[in-house]
Amino acid sequence: MDEDYFERRNLRIACTQKSSWEDFLPQASEILPRLYLSDMYTATNLITLSRLGITHVVSVVMDPWYRYPSDIQHMCLPIHDHPTSNIGDYLDSCIAWIRNALDKDENSRVMVHCMWGMSRSASVVIAYMMATQRMTLLKSLMYVKGKRRIVRPNRGFLGQLICYETKLNSRERLEGKVAVMAC
Repeated sequence: MDEDYFERRNLRIACTQKSSWEDFLPQASEILPRLYLSDMYTATNLITLSRLGITHVVSVVMDPWYRYPSDIQHMCLPIHDHPTSNIGDYLDSCIAWIRNALDKDENSRVMVHCMWGMSRSASVVIAYMMATQRMTLLKSLMYVKGKRRIVRPNRGFLGQLICYETKLNSRERLEGKVAVMAC
């Protein structure tokens, strides 16, 4: 057995567990202070957005039919929830956008959504956790799933998150070498 066997097995288990119907009810899940993961219905409900103080919305949908009021900044990632869809190309720019929103103003609140808040938007939030909290993919997935039980990235997105984890680890090693060389 290779050294990644157990981690890959745990990722597969986490992504295939069943959820109860109550988990699919429209709701915003607070993942970190000021960072929410939700479904389309919740993300387009102005009363909910106002109650939560949402200032920024990331829509991970192909056709963003909803137009947000001018006081809510909006980013759209046009991605289908399909294993062959490429979410990886959007991760760095989306994470930078979320990070900038949260760092710029302590009153900013970001909601990331797709249709169900289960695969596309969850993949973005998992990648955000990996990049900003320095968590492994498995820990990020389990953490986000602990906050929103229906989280289940499709197998293509999971593969891209594995690649993203490798990319983050390579960056970290490179930055460590640069820091050592600068001393």
